[in-house]
Amino acid sequence: FRYIQSKTGNATTNIFVYNVLLSALSKSEAVAQCREVFEEAEAARGITPDRVTYETLIQAYAHVGDFGEADAIFSRMLEKGFTPTDYAYAARIKAHAKNHLWREAVAILREVEESGHLQPSVHVYN
Repeated sequence: FRYIQSKTGNATTNIFVYNVLLSALSKSEAVAQCREVFEEAEAARGITPDRVTYETLIQAYAHVGDFGEADAIFSRMLEKGFTPTDYAYAARIKAHAKNHLWREAVAILREVEESGHLQPSVHVYN
């Protein structure tokens, strides 16, 4: 975004644009670029990462099995006051499962079931 803005002088962005880019990078397993875009969004004036931003970054780390970063971003999301959806929990389960950490994956599933505010969906069980 900075490159486009520097060349055109008029490119505008908002959190929706950042989230779309994060999603595309996440699906491409371009985790380093995801982190860079996330940090740019955090630093951008007038733009605040939202729940979707955090959950998409969690998913990016899940795609490559980096459960430590997925859990760290999840914790950071909670600290910012966002309520996670089943999408965030499913990503964490995936990240742990990719590393054969079955007990941890099941513990996250139990966390969803016991939370009371969230019903496991197809995202969690798939």
